[in-house]
Amino acid sequence: MDTETMIRRKTSDLLKCLEQFMKMTTEYSRGGKQAGQFDLTLFSRIYTLLYDNEQASGAFYNYCLSEIEKFIKTQIRHLEQCDAGGILEKFNESFKSFSTFSRVCGNAVGHANKFFVPFMQPGKSTQTQSLKIYMRLVLDKFSEPIIENLIGAINDLRESENIQTDLIKDIVSIYITCGIKGDARLKVDANHSTTWHGERSLSVYQERFLEIFNKNSRAYYSKKFDSLLEVLDFPEFLQQFRVLNLKEKRIVQDILDPSSYDEAMMNLISAVNTNDSLRSRVEKEASRLREMIEKEKFKEISNIIHFCIEASVGIKQLSQELKFKIEKDLDQIFKRKEDWKDKISLTTNLLEYNHQIYQLIEEKLGGEHFFRKVRHECFQEIIKSSYKTDWLASYCDYFLTEEVKNYDEKELISHLDNIIDLFQFFSDKEYFISHYFWYQYNRLLTQSHANYYAEKEIVNLLTKECGSNATVRLTKLIMDINLSQDLHSDFSSSDIVDQTGSVEMSTVILSSSILDNRKEISGERFMDEAIFIPVELELCKMVYENYYLSKYRSRKLHWLYQRGEVIMETKFTPKPYTLSLNCYQAAILSQFERKNSFTVKELQESTFLDKKKIIKQLKQLCNPKKKLLIKENEKAPLFPDSELIKLNLEFSHPLLKVNYIPKIVLKSYNDGDEETKEAVKILRQDTEKSKIRQMDAAIVAIMKRNKKLKEQDLIEEVFKGIKFNCDVKFVRRSLARLKQDEYVITPHDSKDTYVYVP
Repeated sequence: MDTETMIRRKTSDLLKCLEQFMKMTTEYSRGGKQAGQFDLTLFSRIYTLLYDNEQASGAFYNYCLSEIEKFIKTQIRHLEQCDAGGILEKFNESFKSFSTFSRVCGNAVGHANKFFVPFMQPGKSTQTQSLKIYMRLVLDKFSEPIIENLIGAINDLRESENIQTDLIKDIVSIYITCGIKGDARLKVDANHSTTWHGERSLSVYQERFLEIFNKNSRAYYSKKFDSLLEVLDFPEFLQQFRVLNLKEKRIVQDILDPSSYDEAMMNLISAVNTNDSLRSRVEKEASRLREMIEKEKFKEISNIIHFCIEASVGIKQLSQELKFKIEKDLDQIFKRKEDWKDKISLTTNLLEYNHQIYQLIEEKLGGEHFFRKVRHECFQEIIKSSYKTDWLASYCDYFLTEEVKNYDEKELISHLDNIIDLFQFFSDKEYFISHYFWYQYNRLLTQSHANYYAEKEIVNLLTKECGSNATVRLTKLIMDINLSQDLHSDFSSSDIVDQTGSVEMSTVILSSSILDNRKEISGERFMDEAIFIPVELELCKMVYENYYLSKYRSRKLHWLYQRGEVIMETKFTPKPYTLSLNCYQAAILSQFERKNSFTVKELQESTFLDKKKIIKQLKQLCNPKKKLLIKENEKAPLFPDSELIKLNLEFSHPLLKVNYIPKIVLKSYNDGDEETKEAVKILRQDTEKSKIRQMDAAIVAIMKRNKKLKEQDLIEEVFKGIKFNCDVKFVRRSLARLKQDEYVITPHDSKDTYVYVP
């Protein structure tokens, strides 16, 4: 037999096999046959006919596609005959039957092409082509009634009617399946269900279903909101909105593709924003925030806030209402005249209100960022216009000296946090720290602090807020106090202490970096002074210097007489009194061991004090309330050189311990004298120089790490690392300096890029 005759005979036999195959496949897709009844017998005959026969193999492929199309058209007739209410069920059944039929045909072609593979290319398999045919013949023709019934079923589901969720989910999945790109494949899962597999593409799902779903959802909820507002008051409406929101979330998660959850959940929000009457009602209710706070309707407030945040409406009104409340309350605090006379009371009231409004925002108003921003702006404005930085430093001194005794550990930490929280609103934090340092310095040196733990904790909080560079002197002072205590303990236990005689001696050693030779905000200079001090003190000084230098040979001690405290006891009075004096006053009183009266000039020459200092100390000693010395002309406030100063041999006082050390009061910039203003000016200049050094160092460190950065990226990195307040101009000035000093360069082809120069 020749080749041509053999091919004709094979083709004829193939067509007979295919007719039998398609009949069995149709029955199989309807559940009438099992695959095993024809897979082994019929397929083996088809394989024999197709073996090495390109023409027969191609005919088999085309025949399968034509039979699939014929099968789909049969399904279309069934869909045309069903009523509108049953189209979803019929459509779902149709797709399942089509999927089974397509799988069997595809498997047949796939097995056949083990012998000849001209058609098994991505996108050309029978299963891929059959999906395209189904989409063209069925989905295009019945898209409108299917979508209409599908949306109606979803709306009925929203109204809690008994709707089959599984059916809706199956229909939606058909739209997802029809969008598969490339080679589509059909597989049978463990439940014997046929499922499609391939590269996902949601284009069909999005264009033919999701867009219509979103549009319908917005229209549905806009209409729903109008009907609810007609019968419910606003608090009830908010509760119903939450119920609707939760229900919609369950529906969306149950029937939609996960990639479209967020977009679908925005439909309720869009419905709110496009509903003018609802927006107006929300804004009106948000404008009642102050009233609701006063009436403590916090549950109602919480519902409104959550709704406004979710719907992105009414936030401006909520912020404005809280701003009005805070501004009004702060005005009331600062309008109390008695508070202006007592800055401690004013600061106490301000701290109490700051804590109240902080708790209100964080605990009752949900801690939302727009409320925090309003609080920050209001406090910053009132502090800038009506409150001075040093008042808070003065309050801290009062609190750590007096009030801290009344606080347990938990209350103390809470109050210190409140102080730092108020401190964050200050624009001139460095000025506060300078004032605070001198109050801290006085407390620690005179041991007038009531709680050493509180002293350390507030410094830690300031360091956390401003950075270690800003609080280096505060931290160093505490460290020096701790080291001094250890050193004094060693000195007291050594044999050399016996050389001080009957005088009890205590010292504090401070690093020279803490103090400055220039005139500080305290109005004092710190330098060596050649003055006459009592012999007993001079002996103690020599003994301690020998001890200290034996331990630290390379160091040098500078004695700060203005900060020393001397406790002396009177021997000339009927009953003994204990006098608390500074070294200058002790030097003056020691002169009266020789005789009972001196002129001002004689006292100045014998003590080696300058005129200004000796007059300041004589004012304290001649104070009419504590008249230890008597000036010749008691009515005249001046101390001329020739005026006679006498020891008050009849001295008496209601207290057995009398303090003559003047309290150092740090003056504010606005009400200070010219010297204080000059000191503040120097302080601000030093602060500015410190900021420049920190900024330059930060930029160099960032550039050294990254080598090359865009200007905007560099500025963002700088703001992340810098602790003090500054603007973009300040950063750019620093960049200009570093560029001039050749730490960084800008390439000619990219002026907004900086490159590090090693």
